[in-house]
Amino acid sequence: MKKGIAALLALILALTMTACGTAPAGPEASSTAMPAQNPSGSVAGMTFTVKNVTRMDLTEGTQLALVECDVINNTDTEQFFSSLKNFRAVDTEGNTLACDIEALREAAAQKPDIVTLDGKAEPGGTVSGVLYFKTEKGVLIDSVTFEPLLNAESVTVRLGGK
Repeated sequence: MKKGIAALLALILALTMTACGTAPAGPEASSTAMPAQNPSGSVAGMTFTVKNVTRMDLTEGTQLALVECDVINNTDTEQFFSSLKNFRAVDTEGNTLACDIEALREAAAQKPDIVTLDGKAEPGGTVSGVLYFKTEKGVLIDSVTFEPLLNAESVTVRLGGK
């Protein structure tokens, strides 16, 4: 039992803390072009920018919206980010979405080099990666909110149905 739990934790860690990679491409993925200036906002000395949104078909009429982002640490202390804890989205149907680790596992079977927005940024550094939100096929992302750890403030970036 302990070995099974340890293996599951190792799999979750491997999926959320991968090395460099790219957003999905190919026939199972679709992309929504972002405006010339990527939508961004600032909170607690950090700048959050959405660069691209792609979608990957999952099973049973669902899709994974992969939101490619950067967080720039403009503070003088290192900052830590967790796709599971610091980010949420609202889709065009008005549903609040959290990053879904089960959907990420399913997507990783199709595209194993997905890089999630997890880790730490040194002062002046940037963390890049994707946020992953499971939706019904055809539903688009209206906004993404970044709420830094230990901070009561947040910033919402409007995508307007990307």
